[in-house]
Amino acid sequence: ENEKTVMMKRNIDERYLKCVWLGRHFRERGLKTADGKKVKVLFPGWWNFEEGPDFKSAKIVIGGKLYKGDVEIDILSSDWHHHKHDTNTNFGKVVLQVVFKNNFRTPVSCGKSARNIPVFELSTNKFKDIPDLMFEEYPYGYYKNSPESAELKALVKKKFQENILQKALVLFGDRRFVEKTRKTHELIARHGIKAIGYVQMMEAMGHKKDKKQFNKLAEAVPFSYLNKAVKGKSSEKSSLIAQALLLGASGLLEEARAKISRNTDKESLKFINELDGIWKSHNLKNIHIKWNLAGVRPANSPARRIALLSNQYLPLLSGKPDIPKRVKYWERRYALGGKRLKSPVALLTGQKHDEIKVNVALPAMLAVLMHKPNARLKKKLLKSEMIKNIFDCYRSIPRLQSNSVTKLVSILLFGRYDSQVPGLRAVHQQGMHHLYKKYLARIAK
Repeated sequence: ENEKTVMMKRNIDERYLKCVWLGRHFRERGLKTADGKKVKVLFPGWWNFEEGPDFKSAKIVIGGKLYKGDVEIDILSSDWHHHKHDTNTNFGKVVLQVVFKNNFRTPVSCGKSARNIPVFELSTNKFKDIPDLMFEEYPYGYYKNSPESAELKALVKKKFQENILQKALVLFGDRRFVEKTRKTHELIARHGIKAIGYVQMMEAMGHKKDKKQFNKLAEAVPFSYLNKAVKGKSSEKSSLIAQALLLGASGLLEEARAKISRNTDKESLKFINELDGIWKSHNLKNIHIKWNLAGVRPANSPARRIALLSNQYLPLLSGKPDIPKRVKYWERRYALGGKRLKSPVALLTGQKHDEIKVNVALPAMLAVLMHKPNARLKKKLLKSEMIKNIFDCYRSIPRLQSNSVTKLVSILLFGRYDSQVPGLRAVHQQGMHHLYKKYLARIAK
């Protein structure tokens, strides 16, 4: 039988060839282009319903090289010119012409490009046996149960689930924020509204392992005493007094004095003596705090955190917005009297500042706003933009540093760490903490 007869018997037309190509209904071993290069079809491309090549975004290995582009299906290779594909810019990304018969020995190209487009011949002996194949249902019949369909469903499901999970985490994050606000209400009742910023800031200075130690320090040096001690003083002097009282009460000043030697630099010696003189002029008790330093980076030492509080936050709480120059000492030291560092290490990073906003500043703002308002004022506040702005600010804070809780919950929810999930912010991480605290114990039971 000649090719024309075969084509008539099997009703082979261009659409038929498109169906054969889409479903890969041909023997894929030993495929070669007209010029003898091996062909491997990784992805036949998407059936094109618009103008241009028959298949878009195909992936084909030709002669060992991966090509990504379009595929054109023709009965004869000469149809490339008959259909004027060579002058149609829509065909500029074609990487392969698939034909039933290669009757045109000259390489085809498109437009001004000198690039020859490989030709692949689908001769009759390459067709697989395709009994009862209902080509009239193609391409939809093929895509219904195709690998591409399964992959797209998995992708959409994953994206949909992640979107729902992220929205749920925002709700859980809001709940955690409200819980922090309630905790602040309790602290206001215990310490008073003026001291609340100080008490919470002290707790924020303590990492997971030494929050209790910083709470003890806040009790040993109450805000009322500290505020009275710095009253009428400059921000520079206020910072120095705060450092002296907090380092003295914690036992860190006494520890630094005990380590003074010939190797102690003049700057540290002068600073320690200055702090010691202030400390001795006050009638406060050294409570000798035992710090848990295991796993704490030197840059996050208790002394540096006390310096951060004294230099950058207490002046603000006391109504002295200027940041003292003394901070430069701590940017070159990990400890009081410690060896001077070659390069400065900032006391406060942008991420730590965001942590303080999430854990202290914003909950405190909301708690102060809602502190003992009458029913009418409370209703007015709830309708105002002030509370909305606090929540908007909270929800806009970028992702914080991952920790063991956020890593674990993220693995359970998304299958990867929170640092690897696009779109997560601090509110989502707070939601993870809420889930961990409220629900993981139930799941374990």
